[in-house]
Amino acid sequence: MTRKPPASSRRSRLRTDNPVAIRGWVTELPSDGVYKELLLRQKEFDRALQPHREAIVRANRLITERLAWLTRGSAPAVSKEREERAARTFLAHVVASYWEQYPFRPGWRLPRITMLVSPWQLPPDMIHIFDLDPRRIHRAVSRSARLRRLTKVSDQDADDLLIASAGDEIRIHGPLAPFWPTVQAVQYVLLSRVREVDTAQAADAAAAEVSWLFDQFLDDPSRRIALRADRLAKLRADYRPIYDQALRLAEALEKRVAPDIESLTKELFSPRGLRDRVLRQWKQRPPQVDTIARLAYARRHHVADRTLRRQLTLADKAEVITESWGEFLKYFATLPEASTRQVLGFFLSLDPVPATGPGASSGHAAATQNTPPGA
Repeated sequence: MTRKPPASSRRSRLRTDNPVAIRGWVTELPSDGVYKELLLRQKEFDRALQPHREAIVRANRLITERLAWLTRGSAPAVSKEREERAARTFLAHVVASYWEQYPFRPGWRLPRITMLVSPWQLPPDMIHIFDLDPRRIHRAVSRSARLRRLTKVSDQDADDLLIASAGDEIRIHGPLAPFWPTVQAVQYVLLSRVREVDTAQAADAAAAEVSWLFDQFLDDPSRRIALRADRLAKLRADYRPIYDQALRLAEALEKRVAPDIESLTKELFSPRGLRDRVLRQWKQRPPQVDTIARLAYARRHHVADRTLRRQLTLADKAEVITESWGEFLKYFATLPEASTRQVLGFFLSLDPVPATGPGASSGHAAATQNTPPGA
């Protein structure tokens, strides 16, 4: 079974959409509607998993047995619950990997997708797997070459499965990944191949795989999110005092109070001030407060008006998303324990490593933090 990483040239042609633009679905529903939608998305995720569950479970067993052999241990007995946990984690990796490579709309791809925390406790440059519309999950699953290859795996493919799993760990954990047993074992496998081959062609192929593994640690500049939710919050905070000054200037223009107009104009548009022609137009026909504020901010920070409009729209949306998750958590706290377990239990089932491997429970604490982002 061969494993080919996606072409970097294809990835670089895609722009990464802002996480705020994807996560806005929570603002369109009341709190009880958000709860029902989360349950629906969990159900759809399991429905997408069902046809592939047997092949994924078998692949995870091969990974576990190979990892145990490499670490001179013995493969532990695995419960049905842990097999299900590992299968869900595997499918989440498949979905995240697919949307890392392909556009979800022309020219645009999704931000990085995580499954290690709950949807209300996300890093500012990521989205949750349940921020995806179920149709996008089904699309990724139905088109995944990685899943199609699983139907043909044999015991001889254990190393390739382990290598692909290590790539998943690196994409998720970044600089911490070298401490993961899976990644350590794969480094040993690949470096051993380089030492053991007996032809130049085989040596080149083995060296290329080593290079591929370490390439997974490299950051893809096209995936960087300049306008993360935390930076959008700072933008809104910086913009607010300028807006307040613009409001006072707009009131002075309406009332034609010359001293206030002159002083506020100097404050807002120093050091260059406004052109006399523009100021005369404003005195004759006072502009909207937003127009004054955006012009003042754009001049101070050297940003185009169109860009600033989009940034402010995203900042407002990010604030509403945080408030919506906060309202949901208040509602969530009133539900019976059985109802909360239906949601939290699913997030706890998405392990950061194969459930049968070392460290299988890490990441669980983060999933139960009932705190909205930015709180």
